[in-house]
Amino acid sequence: MRDCLLYVNAKEGRCEADVFGAARTFDVAINDWTGRGPRRGEAEYWFTDDLWKFLGAYGQLAAIRRDYRAIGLLDDDVVLSTAEINRCFSALDEYCCDLLQPAQGYAGECLYQQLRPSPAAGSTIRPVGFVELLAPFFGPYGLDQCWDTFGLNESGHGLDHLWGQILDHDGIAVLDEVHLVHTRPLGSGNRQTPGGKWPRDEGRAITREHGVRFHPHTQATRIVPRRTVERTYDGDPADKWEPFRAACPAGSVLDLADDRIRIERPIQLANLLRVGPAAVRIGVAGVEKMLLDVPLDLLAKPALYGVECHGYELGYAVEQRLERAGYRIDHRLASAETPRRQVICASRHEKASPPVAATGGAERRNAAPTEAMGQRQ
Repeated sequence: MRDCLLYVNAKEGRCEADVFGAARTFDVAINDWTGRGPRRGEAEYWFTDDLWKFLGAYGQLAAIRRDYRAIGLLDDDVVLSTAEINRCFSALDEYCCDLLQPAQGYAGECLYQQLRPSPAAGSTIRPVGFVELLAPFFGPYGLDQCWDTFGLNESGHGLDHLWGQILDHDGIAVLDEVHLVHTRPLGSGNRQTPGGKWPRDEGRAITREHGVRFHPHTQATRIVPRRTVERTYDGDPADKWEPFRAACPAGSVLDLADDRIRIERPIQLANLLRVGPAAVRIGVAGVEKMLLDVPLDLLAKPALYGVECHGYELGYAVEQRLERAGYRIDHRLASAETPRRQVICASRHEKASPPVAATGGAERRNAAPTEAMGQRQ
């Protein structure tokens, strides 16, 4: 199994993109609503439901989507080579994107001209406020946030504008170094869905029901090169997460003020907790609220017995979540190294010390949590 998945809704499994190239770094899922496709044996997944792209993916990929770090969904009239599809997947991680699409080349029709290749010389990738439905590529956070929208209607119309709003127009990009070609004219797919609904009506309903305020020139606020945090949901960290092991070795104090660590999403904090720190020290505003979205089983890991927040209120909801994970909340005033700042410590020092990790750290693990967290890494 590869770690990316490409989904295509195509009659008889035939599509313009070269999805079965020998050098592909992605698995392929095809929904052939005719059931007559000749290339069934080449795809990892083959479905035969009479459904449009996003509603089909919503039902068919629900059980497997978390097995992949990224998922792309192509229309069957989009021309891309295998190497170009590979590049779209790798760019998600390289540029820390939650959602991107390749630029729409001049050989085909395009509704929004800002999705054409940038005229700026040497442009590789640029932030935008939305992408179109024909070829979105989702990173793990973007897919997690937008997944339930796939089931909102049959045609998918209106979802592209809704995604931008859900992601706060942040982490969305057009990949200028890859150009897709849209072979069909605009409006050629304007037909009734299997349920008898018109796409334009469904798009208007999405806009009305979810209060979507769409302007095509809305710009994204962040596209940055990835630094240290792997953005995956599952998998053994031993072979994937070496870039930031030095910042957070097992059994150590995870200090989120360390400039080697960049925390922008709850999934990034969750991934760091999977490495196995003995304690977490929060000194960056806003990060403490991410504890609300970190899976409870990670907070309840026996190896993690302390969370300390310097100068920032944890908030009632965060404290409740930590208590559910077995922590005791202790509010203290200024300490020697944090004068005039409140210190909030959630710890489990009434419990037995966790086992010592094979990589070391015995002395820190057996120390009192507040003492261990006081040592800056």
